[in-house]
Amino acid sequence: MKPLKFLEPFSYWLSRLALAAYLIFTSVKALTETPINRLSFYISLVMIILATCIVIGSFLRKQSLTVLAAISIAIILIYNFVIAWPIVLNSISILKFLVLASVLSIASRGNN
Repeated sequence: MKPLKFLEPFSYWLSRLALAAYLIFTSVKALTETPINRLSFYISLVMIILATCIVIGSFLRKQSLTVLAAISIAIILIYNFVIAWPIVLNSISILKFLVLASVLSIASRGNN
C-alpha cells in the first residue's frame, strides 16, 4: 500500500539533491583544508565530480552515468570506512552509513 504514491518521484529527486549537496559541501571543506600532495585532497576532488555526475545523470535518458557515479561513490565511502577501521559509533559514522545507504539506493534504482 502506497498512500502518497504521487510524492515518490519528488522524494527521489530530493534525496539525490540532498546527497549531492552534502557530498559537495563536505568535500569542498576537506579540499580547502588539505594540502595538494595528500590522497584525501584527490578523494575530495573526485567526490565533488561524482556528486555532480549524479545530478547531471538524473537529467539524461540513459542511467549509466548515475549508476556508475553512485557505485564509484560507494566504493570511495567503503574505502574510507576500511582505512578508518575500527569504526567508532558516533553521529559522524552513522551519518556516513546513511550516505552509503542512500548512494546504494540510487545505484540500485538508477533514474527511475
